[in-house]
Amino acid sequence: MLIESWTFSPSLRFLRQTASVTGAQSRNIGQHTIRTWGGYEFQASGGEEGYGSTRYGVYEPEFLDKEAPINATRTTLAAIAPAVDAAFVYAYDFGDNWRHDIAVTDIGKPDKRRHYPLCVAGERAGSPEDCGGMGGYRDLLATLEKGRGEGFDDVLRWLGGDPDGFDRNLVNRQLRALG
Repeated sequence: MLIESWTFSPSLRFLRQTASVTGAQSRNIGQHTIRTWGGYEFQASGGEEGYGSTRYGVYEPEFLDKEAPINATRTTLAAIAPAVDAAFVYAYDFGDNWRHDIAVTDIGKPDKRRHYPLCVAGERAGSPEDCGGMGGYRDLLATLEKGRGEGFDDVLRWLGGDPDGFDRNLVNRQLRALG
């Protein structure tokens, strides 16, 4: 089974990956497509503030106020998002509260001639590490929108270049390197 999904965040990605991929493997795929860091969990949609009641991830003892999530290394993407229109949240770096809303757009059969995961489309470069979550990233982009001036060159260097730049071929080379 093949799952197609959009990842909504400041960086948009349209991915195809096999449904047998585990949540933990999907997290590694995310690292190569939208630059992710820190602890993570997947949450099926429908809970308060968009968070679901079913949580998948890796138990991290420093978050003692939470129940341990369902082990993402043993749970497939098909179990997390079993149907078209299924949605879930990919949350990580809990200090900065990064969240990516993911929606399943299609489920079909893999093309045996293709390598998966496959990035089909995208917009914007990924965000830099430790930029302060979505709000901090938006502040960095606002600095660039003002044009040359105080902090412009530093922000541009930190972002690694054009924040609107997206290279699908580069993303797919990185995905192929995952094996």
